[in-house]
Amino acid sequence: MKAGQVKLDSLMLMYPEARLPTGSEGQSLTDIIYQLKSNKSLAEFIVASVGAINRGITYLEARGFGKIRCRLISLKETEPHSRGRVKLSLNDQRLLVVEAVYALVGGERVMIPFELCPDLVFEGGYCEYEIKYRESIPRISQLTSDDKELELWDGLAALLPYFVKSELLSNEDAEEAKRAREEFEKGVFEYEYLLGGGEPKETIYKHF
Repeated sequence: MKAGQVKLDSLMLMYPEARLPTGSEGQSLTDIIYQLKSNKSLAEFIVASVGAINRGITYLEARGFGKIRCRLISLKETEPHSRGRVKLSLNDQRLLVVEAVYALVGGERVMIPFELCPDLVFEGGYCEYEIKYRESIPRISQLTSDDKELELWDGLAALLPYFVKSELLSNEDAEEAKRAREEFEKGVFEYEYLLGGGEPKETIYKHF
């Protein structure tokens, strides 16, 4: 789902009686949002929606909806640490949290303890490892193209307008803002249920 579509859907939720362009005439979302900004009151909303969208993304990120990645590394990429452990400097700015570290032994993946402080520290003595981690979800800015795809499942991105509405209506209509937030959180819960949310995570994380 594109950033501009989230803004447009948020406007439609807040002002269902308004006649807003839908892009059915071949306009790009960038053109539509630019056109809406000519309306002073809508322009203020569109500017404010960027921060609300980012806060909604932060909420989803905290609920564990970032993408899972796996990275293979060799012992040569690590540095000695202490007591038979090694460390790996993680320079990936998108890395949010390490989910698990595996040693690759005879074609098998063996989960091993690790800590993150801020380098990744884990047991040495193996030739290859696999790091399983979760990425942060990219935010948007006022300069982000409205035709940019958000790095979220469309189903989750489609819930963001409820979050935006709840934030931007909080001072104007507290009850309506509360209902919008409830719709957002209900949708997030249903997505968690669909994806097996609440299941114990496969991880061994400890302080050595």
